[in-house]
Amino acid sequence: MSSTHWSEQALPCRYCGRPTHLRDSRGSPAHKVHAEDALARQQAEAAEAYGQGAL
Repeated sequence: MSSTHWSEQALPCRYCGRPTHLRDSRGSPAHKVHAEDALARQQAEAAEAYGQGAL
């Protein structure tokens, strides 16, 4: 994990509100499992849109 994904200051996770030192790729506080779940959902939505010819 890159050091850019860690902060000394714990802030509320953008998904669940519990404190985390981790940051997502945009620098927002997010637990790893929540950020990975959001990415998987985005990928599935993009694949579905592509399959329907929306992209």
